[in-house]
Amino acid sequence: MKDINIITGEDYKVTHKKTKKVYFMNAQELANFLFKYGYKNYKINNINKKLIDYIPLWLIISVMVATYTLSIISYININY
Repeated sequence: MKDINIITGEDYKVTHKKTKKVYFMNAQELANFLFKYGYKNYKINNINKKLIDYIPLWLIISVMVATYTLSIISYININY
């Protein structure tokens, strides 16, 4: 079974995979829709995603660690 994360307050675009019919609905409507029709024939997209949501978490953490490491190295080079 596929895990589906439905976030309250978000809007969703639901597309039927075969007929390409598109529905726009909020989280409550989506939950009712999926309970009634299932999710196997539908593709679900969150409309309210921001740019930060598309960046993988590992990339964000890697950049933070690299920035922190470079700041320590530059501090050591300047003060010693």
